[in-house]
Amino acid sequence: MTMAFETAWAAERKKPTPDTGQWYHRQKDHVLGWFASQVTRGGGAYTRAKPNTSARTTYNRLLNPAMPLWIAEALGEDPDVVQQAGEKALTVPPRSRTAAARKILPWNRIVELANALQTPQSPG
Repeated sequence: MTMAFETAWAAERKKPTPDTGQWYHRQKDHVLGWFASQVTRGGGAYTRAKPNTSARTTYNRLLNPAMPLWIAEALGEDPDVVQQAGEKALTVPPRSRTAAARKILPWNRIVELANALQTPQSPG
């Protein structure tokens, strides 16, 4: 993940806020836990009436701006694009950051990246 975003995000996490909640040391753990919990009815503050089985819906429900950056990076997105998304996220108020990152890393781009990993590349 981009160093500028990681540094700014680390500073942000140290600020006490009403929505501080649980912090993960690795975004991979956070992303995997979030996606895995969506197919259940959840628990505690995250209880839902109906399990969610849509990856698109899950992606669009992300609230932590580091999560779409990690997903895109893990799928092989151009580092400059990930950097741009992280920088954009830091220019808006905290509750708008994930939406700002998703404007640069929309669901259709995540699908393209995932499909590219599944499709064997033919020799040049």
